[in-house]
Amino acid sequence: MNWFDEGALYSQISAFLREDLGRGDLTSQAIVARNTRARGRFIAGEKMIVAGLEAAEEVFLTLDPQQQLEAFVSDGEEVDAGKVIARTIGFADVLLAGERVALNLIQRLSAVATITSQFVRAVQGTGAQINASTGEVCSSAWRRSQRPFWVGRRCSHNV
Repeated sequence: MNWFDEGALYSQISAFLREDLGRGDLTSQAIVARNTRARGRFIAGEKMIVAGLEAAEEVFLTLDPQQQLEAFVSDGEEVDAGKVIARTIGFADVLLAGERVALNLIQRLSAVATITSQFVRAVQGTGAQINASTGEVCSSAWRRSQRPFWVGRRCSHNV
């Protein structure tokens, strides 16, 4: 069974970028010189289970195939607050155009993985199981993307 439909999430990345950028990143276009190189870091704001690094990389690759995202941890890894989990290197306008969508994906997917892991730990040894729900409370793109649920579950040694 394919426990994560990457296509379902990745097919939404262009839509996420269109929604976020609209007519373009006007501020960056006005103040950042073309071909200016830059680096950015993704830092964990609190202790968490990391998820969504591949999706974040896809955001930057959608904007520019030359943009690089280097992950220092893997999806499913628990990290402490302050840990640099990834960095991106490339053109400043691409970094600025994609950082909000990439960060939103990492935050949301890591939150699901972290909360799932907490629930799995809470019921460990009770015989209870935590199962994915694809109910209507989830937005359609997220409903089809259960990876953070399984990442959080896997990190907690499955119940």
